[in-house]
Amino acid sequence: MTRIKQEQTRIAAHAVVLLRADGRPREVGMLQIDTIRQILQDTTILAEYHKYNELIVPILYHNPDGIHGVSHVRRTLILALLIAYLGELSAQHTRILAYASVYHDIGRDHDGKDDDHGYVSYQKTIEQGLLYRLADKEVRIIRELIERHAIDDTLAFSLTTVAEDIRDEVGLLLKYFKDSDGLDRVRIHDLDIAYLRTDIARQLPLVAQQLLVGFSEIMGV
Repeated sequence: MTRIKQEQTRIAAHAVVLLRADGRPREVGMLQIDTIRQILQDTTILAEYHKYNELIVPILYHNPDGIHGVSHVRRTLILALLIAYLGELSAQHTRILAYASVYHDIGRDHDGKDDDHGYVSYQKTIEQGLLYRLADKEVRIIRELIERHAIDDTLAFSLTTVAEDIRDEVGLLLKYFKDSDGLDRVRIHDLDIAYLRTDIARQLPLVAQQLLVGFSEIMGV
């Protein structure tokens, strides 16, 4: 990422302390995995996860067992569903985040840096008819999320080319989606909390780490 960091961070036991550009601290509490377990038990998130997990077809991915393969996609999906719940997003916006999570990396043909794979991923979803269940507006938003998820924030959030009727939704959901994907950078030991865009995501680094090491046990799969 090349976005200039305006806040520095340090991780305390149960909180993220953000230092603003002027040096004043701002604390964002970290959610613990036990809290997430209770949320999963008390909500329909697990059922939603299993529904969308059925869309994850390993053959769609260049390297299904690699760092951008099925395991990464599943963690991105559950993180997106958790963020949608914590952010009180609508059912439609949750569905959009879920589909973007499932298909955002299917255009990769290697695991290195690739600013263009979002565009290829979206094109692949269209060529293979993977979004046929969705309304036209949902597909248009998903396109923007997938195409923009892998490019620098300065360009990604320049929304002047986005149709006016979806621009606000794209701006909101792109932050949540980039954070869902970004939280799983724990898998490559490269999660910098200062790059997360939302306070909701800043509560979830410990959860992301626990999902990395104990996904099956946490998810009951």
